[in-house]
Amino acid sequence: MPRKSRLSDFEKGQILAHKSNCWTVSHVADELRRSRNVVTSFLRNENGYNQKNNGGRPRKMTDADKRRIIREASKGLLRSTGIVKALQLSVKPRRVHQLLQETACLRYKRIARTPAMKEHHEKLRVKWATECMTWNDRKWNSVVWSDEKKFNLDGPDGLAYKWHDLRKQKEWFWKRHSGRASVMVWACFAGTSKSPLVFLEGKQD
Repeated sequence: MPRKSRLSDFEKGQILAHKSNCWTVSHVADELRRSRNVVTSFLRNENGYNQKNNGGRPRKMTDADKRRIIREASKGLLRSTGIVKALQLSVKPRRVHQLLQETACLRYKRIARTPAMKEHHEKLRVKWATECMTWNDRKWNSVVWSDEKKFNLDGPDGLAYKWHDLRKQKEWFWKRHSGRASVMVWACFAGTSKSPLVFLEGKQD
């Protein structure tokens, strides 16, 4: 036999009215031409009757949560763990990371490293490079090239990752030599000559 439709609001009202007049479940079912099981099911849970249940655990992340997560990640300031704390989410950072990986406009990438330069630094570099265009070999051989390198002892050396919104301008990670425990070395060369590798101590100008 085909399954009957669920109780209508009118039928629910009739059941409650008859039940308040001390009718038995059987009497109510006969009057409405419904089964005893349907009437009993409704009386046991009046508010929850006919509520759709898709099964499984309820979702911890709503659509609104997803939009908030994507907006926060788009700022490029926090990673998954930081986003969970900032937004006080009830999901784990791994779930947030999965969501962001599925977002087409976001990429988790290493920030390009470059010396911290302001506009006047850039102008001076262009001026110096323009002057060097006229130098001969003798002049170039008199130039001493030097550089230092800091190696961090308690973590990655200058590795910085962030969520980058592809709709926004590319950002840079400014290098600086300060902070954690580290070892710094220095060396130079000029023409065909080079200096030994020097281990530096203390702060360097």
